Order: sequence, then C-alpha cells, then structure tokens
Amino acid sequence: MLVEYIRQQTGLQSKLSQRLHRTLLGQAKLVKEALSDSPSFVMELVDDNENSHSLTFTSEQFEQLIAGLVKNSLRVCRRALKTPNRLKRKC
Repeated sequence: MLVEYIRQQTGLQSKLSQRLHRTLLGQAKLVKEALSDSPSFVMELVDDNENSHSLTFTSEQFEQLIAGLVKNSLRVCRRALKTPNRLKRKC
C-alpha cells in the first residue's frame, strides 16, 4: 500500500523495472522504520529515468495510510480468537 502511495505521489504510474520495484519496497520499509523513531522522514528516490524524487512522510500521514490494514488485521485476529471457543462448545 505504501509503495502504491509513493508511485502516486511521484507520478511513477507506468510499468516499473524490477530494480525500481525493489527500490520502492526498500524505501517503504525505510519509511516505516524511520517513523518509529521520528515524527517525520524525508524519502529520496531516483527513478529509472534518473529523475530525483523527494517525499516527506509524517507519522500521522503513515497512520492514515495503514488504518485500513490495521482494521482488517484486528478483525481477522478477533475472528481467530473466537474460533477455538466455538470448537470447545461443540465437543
């Protein structure tokens, strides 16, 4: 999801090279890790055409971007925790 956001913000909408895709995945991980320790982080990126891109991320912005994933993960966990109780009652 963060990779898609980076692509959107940098205008990288065409097919990506494998190198650039790996770079975006690495940058997304770096953003996530950096925001664990700091309220903001500036990501620097050079695309396949040698164009430089700079994006600033904030903790608040990151939390908004991942809110849907967190909500879905919590729903799945709740459902998984309820499943053993249902199985015990049937036995």
